[in-house]
Amino acid sequence: MGARGLAYVRRYDWADIAAQMAAVYRWVLGQGPKPDCVQVE
Repeated sequence: MGARGLAYVRRYDWADIAAQMAAVYRWVLGQGPKPDCVQVE
């Protein structure tokens, strides 16, 4: 339970959120692959 809780809370770490946003911006600008955090249907 502790490991799962830590993994869940880590989704809200500002450093991780910033890295995900940077990856999204690179993808939108055509400078990188689609990040895993983006779900396109």
